[in-house]
Amino acid sequence: MRRWWMSSWLCLATACVGEAWELREYVDDGDVCVVGGGVDPVTAQVVVQECMSGGCARNFTGSCVLTFDGVALALESDISWEKGVSSLGTCDADCEYPMATCTVVGVPDGTWPLVFGGRTTTVTLPAAEVCEP
Repeated sequence: MRRWWMSSWLCLATACVGEAWELREYVDDGDVCVVGGGVDPVTAQVVVQECMSGGCARNFTGSCVLTFDGVALALESDISWEKGVSSLGTCDADCEYPMATCTVVGVPDGTWPLVFGGRTTTVTLPAAEVCEP
């Protein structure tokens, strides 16, 4: 009886991580923040608005590529990880937001189209905004 109680408590505390893993993948998807310009490189940060728990996540990869062709900025990203799940639910107590950061140089100051995930918006450089998840 005592072993059952102890294993049940441990299972509740850790959400039985390892019982199952679910792939979470975001390709060209997420919130984008662009900073820099002027004498500095232009930096894009892509943030996924889904909680990634350090205790229930594994195999995180996050990458992005920012390019400038003289006419527009183009951004591509791939953010993924495996999320531990169980029949008791998930564990998201220590939530962090997955992100990827990339830079490009040689972008003149001005207003440029930014193409990302099939959408186009405009970015004005230099941009001094602070990126926060």
